[in-house]
Amino acid sequence: MRRSIQNQNSNSLSAPTSGAEVPSVELPRVKSMLTRELARQFELLHLSSHVPSRSTDYGSRRAVRPGESMEFMDYREYSMGDDLRYLDWKAYGRLDRLYIKEFSAETNLSVHVLVDTSASMYQSIDRVKAKFAVTFAHGLASAFTTKYHAVRLSTFSDTASVPIVIRSSGRKSGSLRRVFETMEFRGRTSFARSISRYAANIRPGDIVVLISDFFDPEYERALRTIRARRSDLMCVHMLSDEELRPAMTGSMTLLDVETSQSVEVDDQFIADYASNLKEFQNQVKDATTHLGGQYAFADCNFGMQNFLRSEFRSGQIIRCSRH
Repeated sequence: MRRSIQNQNSNSLSAPTSGAEVPSVELPRVKSMLTRELARQFELLHLSSHVPSRSTDYGSRRAVRPGESMEFMDYREYSMGDDLRYLDWKAYGRLDRLYIKEFSAETNLSVHVLVDTSASMYQSIDRVKAKFAVTFAHGLASAFTTKYHAVRLSTFSDTASVPIVIRSSGRKSGSLRRVFETMEFRGRTSFARSISRYAANIRPGDIVVLISDFFDPEYERALRTIRARRSDLMCVHMLSDEELRPAMTGSMTLLDVETSQSVEVDDQFIADYASNLKEFQNQVKDATTHLGGQYAFADCNFGMQNFLRSEFRSGQIIRCSRH
């Protein structure tokens, strides 16, 4: 499956002559489409980590660590350096072996929202794919910061940006919107390098939401890197209408917007496109679920509300309550 493609015969810009007015350059940015009504739909989403956390922040999920106001979970054998306050002396009297009591506490969730801002995410009619990605990320950040500890937002193309930490007591809605509307979509995707550099920010038990079109053959390596951090993973796989239902006939030359490589297209290529596309979607889904992650597919022309209702069910990392 190739990246978004554009006709090779598109016009190129030439340098202005001396004294000529320099035309304004459109920055590769889009506006978030998050409205109050749509924000209420995002507020129906809930998080459920499947991986124990070792965070020390109290809040809304379970962490495995000893402390106050906790619920007993299990026993384990004593190791040198363990806190002697949690030794079970009754078990020692019965078994003549030392055991430590383990407890669980309520801690806050930490959510990483990673948005693919490569050129292929921008090259769609009306920039629908970039708008969908920005709006979905904005909706998640807005909803989850009112319920949980923090959202860490980062963008990636050929490398990953330093994460912006968004807390519920921090940014107002206007400044939060500006964070998303200043994202710039450019460059080529390098999944493995970007996620490898970002991985140090991910702690055990964190939830990572990856938003991309997955037009990079190294995406599986990136997913394994995320799961190796003992974190939960959700992949949001989005494609635009022209990628799902291209209106192409006859022979033509197409140009990859990220690599500038060309491909010759004929009637047979077009005839095979639908089955190849479905295979590509299944490969991304299988790679995600095989690692224990959650997969959600987004037809960007289908609408955000329809996407939220159809893809987020009970028992998943991110699920929607039906009010």
